[in-house]
Amino acid sequence: MTDRRQKEAEADLLFGRLIRSRGICQARGFETLWYGVLPCWGRFECAHVIRRRAKSTGLRWDPDNAACLCSRHHAYFTDHPFDEERFHEQLLSPQRLGDLRWRAQDLYARPDMDEILGRLRARV
Repeated sequence: MTDRRQKEAEADLLFGRLIRSRGICQARGFETLWYGVLPCWGRFECAHVIRRRAKSTGLRWDPDNAACLCSRHHAYFTDHPFDEERFHEQLLSPQRLGDLRWRAQDLYARPDMDEILGRLRARV
């Protein structure tokens, strides 16, 4: 494993801990289009707004780009993209959501992994 991949793996681990430390499913009480309000169930998970593959911009490790969800809500949103989009719009302001989408388009950015790890280590 390359040094960069090791740093990304450590950042993923720390970032997941940081998001799960919020200690509540942020989708609790969200009314889905299909089932009404789903009760929370399962362990907390780190759910990205912009998918994890957007690591080129550093979004993968940006706390604004993640929610703490129970495993039920995380799986539900993965399978129901319209509800996921509605949830993201309620979770974030339109400005913040637009900013994340804009940043995700920069495919050639190369985040400083040492800086990202430093920030995450300081917060976890």
